[in-house]
Amino acid sequence: MTPTDLQDLQSRLAALEQENASLKESLSVSGREAHYALAQSQERYRFLFNSMDEGFCIIEFFDGPHGPLSDYIHIE
Repeated sequence: MTPTDLQDLQSRLAALEQENASLKESLSVSGREAHYALAQSQERYRFLFNSMDEGFCIIEFFDGPHGPLSDYIHIE
């Protein structure tokens, strides 16, 4: 391996390490943003659930004997 080859490899390694650091930072920022968005969503859901005066359920509609989306099942 010649000194020029070694310098080329070191240069490529430095560029890859810099790109790797940049990607790690992007992932870190994305992770923080996702965590914040999840916390906000949970807070809104909790507020809605705690402020309701009536019952609450989650249902799933499906095609039934009377046409499209004419039947349902309780999920929660």
